[in-house]
Amino acid sequence: MQKNLCFQVLDPQSESLVWKDSDVSLDDLKSLLVYFIKIIKKQNSADIIQLFEYSIELTNKVDFKNCSNERIRNIGFCMQNIFMPGNGNMDNNTQLNNLRNRLLNILNEPYLNKNKLDAVVILLNNIVSTNYIDILWKHIKPIIKIHPNRIMNLLFNMQSLFFDSSCISVILNDDDFWNLICSLLTCENNVIRTYNNVILKLSYSQLLSDNVNYCPNKSKEQYVKVWNDYMVVMETLENTQQHLTLPILSTAKKLALNKTDDNYDNYKLPLKWITAMYCKMSKHSSKYVVLASIDIITNMPIISLKTNEQLLLSFVNSLNNVFLYKMSSDVFVNQPQLEIILSLWFNKLMMSNDGHDVFGIFLLYMPTIKWSIVPLTYLTKSLANISPDCPLRLNIIDHVLKIKTVIEKMPNSYLKTIVLTFLFTFTCKFTFDVNTEFNCDLFDCIIVYQNKTKSWNYIINSIQKINDLNYLDKQLSQRINEKNKMYSTSIGLLVLSNIFSNSPISINKLDEICCKMEDVSDLLEFLECLLEVEDHFGRYDTSVSQILSKHIWPIITNWVEKCFQILEENSCDDQVICRFLDKVLSSNRIVDSTNSMNIWLHKCYSILTNYSGNYSILAIYSWIGKYATKYSFEDKLKNDWLSFTKYFIDAGFFFINNQDFYRSRKPGMHQIPQLDIINTFFQHSTVPKEQMLGILEWLMDKTLERHDLYWSIYFSTAKTLLCKFPIQEHSQLIIQFIQNCWDFLVDCRVSCFPNATKSFIKMVFHNNLLLEEKYKTFIKNQVIQNLLTENYRYKFSVCFSLLLLNFLEEDRSINILELNFLMSEFFAKCLLFSIDRYGAI
Repeated sequence: MQKNLCFQVLDPQSESLVWKDSDVSLDDLKSLLVYFIKIIKKQNSADIIQLFEYSIELTNKVDFKNCSNERIRNIGFCMQNIFMPGNGNMDNNTQLNNLRNRLLNILNEPYLNKNKLDAVVILLNNIVSTNYIDILWKHIKPIIKIHPNRIMNLLFNMQSLFFDSSCISVILNDDDFWNLICSLLTCENNVIRTYNNVILKLSYSQLLSDNVNYCPNKSKEQYVKVWNDYMVVMETLENTQQHLTLPILSTAKKLALNKTDDNYDNYKLPLKWITAMYCKMSKHSSKYVVLASIDIITNMPIISLKTNEQLLLSFVNSLNNVFLYKMSSDVFVNQPQLEIILSLWFNKLMMSNDGHDVFGIFLLYMPTIKWSIVPLTYLTKSLANISPDCPLRLNIIDHVLKIKTVIEKMPNSYLKTIVLTFLFTFTCKFTFDVNTEFNCDLFDCIIVYQNKTKSWNYIINSIQKINDLNYLDKQLSQRINEKNKMYSTSIGLLVLSNIFSNSPISINKLDEICCKMEDVSDLLEFLECLLEVEDHFGRYDTSVSQILSKHIWPIITNWVEKCFQILEENSCDDQVICRFLDKVLSSNRIVDSTNSMNIWLHKCYSILTNYSGNYSILAIYSWIGKYATKYSFEDKLKNDWLSFTKYFIDAGFFFINNQDFYRSRKPGMHQIPQLDIINTFFQHSTVPKEQMLGILEWLMDKTLERHDLYWSIYFSTAKTLLCKFPIQEHSQLIIQFIQNCWDFLVDCRVSCFPNATKSFIKMVFHNNLLLEEKYKTFIKNQVIQNLLTENYRYKFSVCFSLLLLNFLEEDRSINILELNFLMSEFFAKCLLFSIDRYGAI
């Protein structure tokens, strides 16, 4: 009877509480509980403990739901008043220890919500005394590594017991206690950090002479002052306001860098505490605090960094902060202070074996960061500035390849090419090392170099110093025509052909593959890439160029003839076909072509008029037109091509409701050769106004994939057409067309459409269009006035404006003074806006 009555009073989940729905405060029940305690004290203590244990077990099953802190405190009040007063044996009470163990088991459960944690702490606080702290600490120590936050919550809420003078030595002389506090100084949970700071202040204020963190060679007063300074720094770093954080930075540096002697271990505070302070600084929202943390690392003894990798990991993370770096118009000039600091630090690491070890750890951590492009640009530039005095004790190639993988996942941009360039320059400085085996994949990094420049000569000279060029040659020979490695292989072949006087294995392998010509379609993509690399680096006297000159025309002839024999869609990618044919033209490798071209032209015309062609046939027809109008000295080929194309226009092939040249399984892809045909035709001929209007409507109806090459061709074709278009008669239609093109560009990532943007600018600012006042007003209001305003994304505005300024500077046919009405406001905004900041590109 009494037990049931007790349970009803104590159980927080009980539905039969008489005061449950009344206005009586739970605090007002304490007098009743005091009376109640007097009753149950007469019961057997084992029964009372069993009652409490049963109540706790029951409430734990429902995760202490609906258990307010007041109700839990009332249970605790009962427990405290029953067991504590005058009970000298309570700490040795076996049944009470079982109850405590039950609570500690709850504390160690995998999932523990706040209600349960608060309840456990409150109940424990009421059934232990200072005599039990030693036992309690031994019980909770194993939980520290698994649930440190819970233990800190317990310490904070039971601080009156743990920091009692009779038992404080239990925790102050225990390394696990200090390790717990140190680890939680950088805890993500700000409540736990606050608890932790309170416990730390209590701890260092009661330091004992034999405390584990006490330095014997300093007085206790001096040591307490160091802890005071440390505590001031850590508490201040909880703030984000700069006027509060700036004054403590000198104190932080002093704590981190001042040592009692030259031994790396003998800091005024143990290194783990300095590490905790540094980690907190490195993640701070103020860039001045982060810069101070970087200053600490770059001035810290190298051996300290080698033995504490957490410092280096936090350091690498802190560098990924765009606000630390000064923006400039040219990334190769105007070094920001941080970049100089990093370059000096890297060079310092090069001077010792320990420095090499630290540098290796630094490179190891770099690929683990999700980098922003601007910080990575300056970081790789600092790496490229290294001047190694001796061979490294590590092979950097594996590290560089992992960093390169991270870079390749970034969106395409100008800065991405710069980062890869710096990375390659950095790698080349260590290629002479016997520990370094160069990897062909690194040739992907060579993007922005030009032949006969200092940079290119530096690359060639560096590669000549590679420890084992024969190993590089063998790599290349195994990769020829291998998918996904074509660019790097092409660069490698070109580089080797600049170095070797005799043909190496890989270049002989290239010659062998070109001779076979078994499957030309598979070879076209690799040859197109090789031609592009050759054109970019501008040398035609290498062994690679000689092989191309020897084989390109036979390969072209073989491929074209196969296209006429098999009128099916080519297995080769359409982009590759167009680019390959154009590269063959620009490299001037068409040999004895007059008769062949005439035959091919008539075959194409016959096939296309019967609607039985394919993409390759249309691309060949377009290619013949380019050759006939730009490279051939025979008028018949040119006149025939223009005549055939005029027929296609008259027959309605280039009108909205036309029938396509052929039926394709890839709708829309044939549009690129069609655009090229129109572009070439209108450069050398014209048609009546009505047909030009129909072609413009056809052009406006086209939908292309989002690809820089496609849209560059599209805008170039439109410009050629609009040069001869009657603008005054159809100004509104042209304005609508330009508006549609502008809307497309605004919606794009402009840095991924540089060629398309340049072609658009040439089209929009063509003299023929600017003669029309209505059009000029449209451009002024819709384009010029909106640039460098909030109407468009910052990166778009800056990128487009830079390309526009380059166009106005290079195109001598446009008189800027005549465009004063159009451009004066834009030029003023350029000056105010400082658009020369490269970072927006």
